Amino acid sequence: MNSFLKRYKIILKTDGAVFVGSGKSIKVNEYIEFKDRILVPEQEKMYTYLCARGLGREFERIEANSGQSLSKWMEDCRIKRDEYKNFGGYYIEKNGEDIKGVREIMTFMKDPFGFPYIPGSSLKGALRTVLLWSSVDDKYDSLSVERASVSEIRFAKAKENKKAYQGIIERIERDEFNTLHRSNKRSDAVNDSLSCIRISDSKPLNPNCLAVCPKKDYDINGYANSQTVIHRECIKPDTEIEFDMTIDTAQSKYTAEYLINAVKLFFKHYCSVVDEKFGDKTPYKDGQYIYIGGGAGFVSKTVMYGLFKGDRAVKAVQDVFQRTMSPRIYRMHGHSRDMEYGVSPHMIKCTKYNGYEYYMGKCHIDIIEV
Repeated sequence: MNSFLKRYKIILKTDGAVFVGSGKSIKVNEYIEFKDRILVPEQEKMYTYLCARGLGREFERIEANSGQSLSKWMEDCRIKRDEYKNFGGYYIEKNGEDIKGVREIMTFMKDPFGFPYIPGSSLKGALRTVLLWSSVDDKYDSLSVERASVSEIRFAKAKENKKAYQGIIERIERDEFNTLHRSNKRSDAVNDSLSCIRISDSKPLNPNCLAVCPKKDYDINGYANSQTVIHRECIKPDTEIEFDMTIDTAQSKYTAEYLINAVKLFFKHYCSVVDEKFGDKTPYKDGQYIYIGGGAGFVSKTVMYGLFKGDRAVKAVQDVFQRTMSPRIYRMHGHSRDMEYGVSPHMIKCTKYNGYEYYMGKCHIDIIEV
């Protein structure tokens, strides 16, 4: 019964720091700082307790002032540390970061009970990019029209150029994925072959897997941006994350082996494009690695380096930036020198954890039949 449905466990092990944003952030008036960690209290519980202490009105004032330190206010009000247990909430490892002066910390996705998790849609989106990259690589010779179309885009406005680029990639996607015949209109989402693969949200993670990680952009010479303006709640390296996956084998051409082979091909190409340009930050050039979540960088989210090759790819990506960015942003990011550097963009997205550099979003992936 239902033998055409095959079930799997997907195990991600974070090789870098992973960030899947909730769309929210915590500000200095919303957390209490300790030497090696911060407490993010539940606002209602904390407010109730402080009202009982006769501090409700004063707390309302600090709530309205996002620039005032909650830690300093607690100290001034002589709230003892053993009272913090009444505030609920969770702790985040500071990761050795000096967060004084940090405006906000972007928060990780959490379920209604406050446990971090990765939506299945995030993992499926990463696999979709990997599969499309594999397809583009396999069909490279037959995509000359698409390459020419990318090169010929010359609208006056950046918005129009961006829409044109997206349209070309969407057509390539439709050719690869919209292969089912559930609707006469091929572009309909019901014809997407990836609908035959279902991936659950990850199992909830313990909040102690989170750490404050700074955004670090490195150039090809290994120099980091001097100013760190973004801090994120990230899943630490060496954390295991588990998903359930079901494949409808009656309709899908994709198998677990197919997915893993596509992942390996993608990572091999990624290393040849990116890693070798940035000082060989990893000791391996092949394996089952995928990039997931926010801040992982342009190359991990697109197939432009599959659609083009070598210097032509660098030029094509540089042109995309020039035609879809405002002149000010283009100059500010220094993209005019991308050809000189031999890679575009010429900055790699990293972070630091316990004093070591890590790529953002990098994970080892295993798929196990159950």
